[in-house]
Amino acid sequence: MPKVKKETKIEDKKSLRKKSKSHANRGLGFESKINKRLEKLRKEGKLIGFKIPTDWTVIRKGSRIVSAFTRDKSTIDYFGSYQGYFCGIEAKESHNKTSFPIRANIHDHQIKILDELYDNRSLTYYLISFKTLNRMFLVHSKEINTQIQAGVKSLKLEWFVEHGREFNPKEMNFDDYIYLEDIKNIK
Repeated sequence: MPKVKKETKIEDKKSLRKKSKSHANRGLGFESKINKRLEKLRKEGKLIGFKIPTDWTVIRKGSRIVSAFTRDKSTIDYFGSYQGYFCGIEAKESHNKTSFPIRANIHDHQIKILDELYDNRSLTYYLISFKTLNRMFLVHSKEINTQIQAGVKSLKLEWFVEHGREFNPKEMNFDDYIYLEDIKNIK
């Protein structure tokens, strides 16, 4: 007896539409890992760090949330204290395998805040995640901000290898790469 092919159901039109990719939750997995690491460091008394919450305005249609947007420009993602020095960190994640588009990911107000903190004797960094490569870097804010001021729009992965401090994504041990020389170099 010949095999009869099973009929396949045609999905409704809604499920066939191309789903749009939202950037609203981009980086939340990365930030969740950072939050866990900061909690561990706080309990150990090594570094006190906190996530700065983002204030959202929610648009509803009845009881259903249809949209949300930030009320104000956020500041930076994290602040805290490391060995008695104020510390500011901005976390960024990219799905790009070869480079990090800095102008698309880092906003002017974030650059300004990190520069102002640095000018006021603070430790300031970017945590950069290349998600698809599972590689993460701690980079001094002055390194990236100098590139932005020079008009660079994107930084190659090799740039991060040379100028950043790569850390273990499983351990999230970025704090091991905050050097005492960074503290000595504060104005």
